[in-house]
Amino acid sequence: MTPEEIEEEQYAKGYNAGYLISQHETELFRQLEKAEVQSPYFNGFKDGKTASIKDQIKSNFKMPEWLMGDIYPENSEDITKDPSRDKGIDPEI
Repeated sequence: MTPEEIEEEQYAKGYNAGYLISQHETELFRQLEKAEVQSPYFNGFKDGKTASIKDQIKSNFKMPEWLMGDIYPENSEDITKDPSRDKGIDPEI
């Protein structure tokens, strides 16, 4: 493995660990977060927490029911392809 691949793997492992620990062990995460470490793993760890917070916010957001449905149903009529709309209209040149 190249050094870049190793760093990416460490970052991914830290990201996953940070995501899970920040969700389930918040006190442990707060203690670990105080460490001043610069490494791909720890950078991923912090980014995992950020993603976890964003996901929690999204899961708490409730859309109105009328927005939950399919806004473009498959069987809807496409008015842009209606040939009767162009009858009697000459394009300007």
